[in-house]
Amino acid sequence: MVTEFDAVVVGCGPVGGFCADLIARSGYKVAVLEENEKIGLPKHCSGLIHQRIEDILEMNLDDATENEIYGAHIHSKNSEIFLHAETCKSLVLDRSKVDAMIAERAEANGAEIFRKFGAKKFELKEDGIEINSEIKCKLLIGADGVRSRVARTFGLPKPSEVVIGYQVDAEVNEEATDSVEVFVGREVAPGFFGWKIPTGKGKARIGLGVTKGSASGYLDPILKRLDAKPIEKFGGGIPLGLMEKSYCSRVMTVGDAAQQVKPISGGGVNMGLQCAKHCAKIAIESLELSDFSDKELSKYQKLWQKDFKRELKIGLIARKIFNNLNDNDLDTILDSLNNDHLLKTVSTYGDIDYPSRVVEPIIADILVEPEPYLKLKYLSLIGMTPSVLHGLLG
Repeated sequence: MVTEFDAVVVGCGPVGGFCADLIARSGYKVAVLEENEKIGLPKHCSGLIHQRIEDILEMNLDDATENEIYGAHIHSKNSEIFLHAETCKSLVLDRSKVDAMIAERAEANGAEIFRKFGAKKFELKEDGIEINSEIKCKLLIGADGVRSRVARTFGLPKPSEVVIGYQVDAEVNEEATDSVEVFVGREVAPGFFGWKIPTGKGKARIGLGVTKGSASGYLDPILKRLDAKPIEKFGGGIPLGLMEKSYCSRVMTVGDAAQQVKPISGGGVNMGLQCAKHCAKIAIESLELSDFSDKELSKYQKLWQKDFKRELKIGLIARKIFNNLNDNDLDTILDSLNNDHLLKTVSTYGDIDYPSRVVEPIIADILVEPEPYLKLKYLSLIGMTPSVLHGLLG
């Protein structure tokens, strides 16, 4: 017997759970298909998320908060810089708890969550989509991550690049701090970077991303350098790109499945949650109209790209620049940026969700008071050539 729903969301991470919650609140019959037995496990995310997540979710996350971050210590091979702000820049969250809290609210609002349900077979019927010959829906939403089976089945674009992330929760010999550490360099983490995120006294989340080689092999020297003792290991892929079509008839994708991930940092929770709002809005409209056509669902693409296309394009430009730098270039850049005037601007305006927001204050600052910047040899790399500047400012 096939059970019928108005909408089915595949994947109960924070984005899928939130999208299902929003649709269920409007009175529609919603199912969430989660392949794992326990929501939020296994872990994949570093948990470093801007505190606007609470506003997006309209949820207090104090019970899931492990630390507050005010600064960053960035290391290249032979150089380093320190950034520190007067206000909290991001939270360190226990993502498994956050995912569970979102799922619990979705269930309370009427969504039905099927745990240990691997959605593997999708059949397009005249009046809907059948899943595993067990569940049928009018509208299917893929929130099933970097290797989205929904996206593959319905011929939606693959990521242009996938970074392999690997990290550990570890014991470290230090007091709790309010700054993350970032490690850049081809010898350290080729194609991406490494990180150390303090999660409490004597504890940290340490990891990296790479585009070639063994992620665990590159992480071992960082763990040794930090004298860290791993407690738990986890990881996953980070999809990068700009998905030009995240929908088709009766189908939408959201979150990692739609490549809604920041190319500079690899983070995607807040972007995915905001895109989930757009996805739910169009899902509700299409259900009200009984219109699940390609044309109707294209409204979703327009909404989320209006919010994030510019940010993603800027991030991809910055990533191309970064990938062309060798370790000596990175040393020189950090040396050049080690300027109190510039560091204060970056610390004040830096935003892990919207890294481009620091560019315009820097440009305005240069125009008003150029002298402190005249010695920055690599100023062109942050957007001062005409073509890149045009790309950054849209």
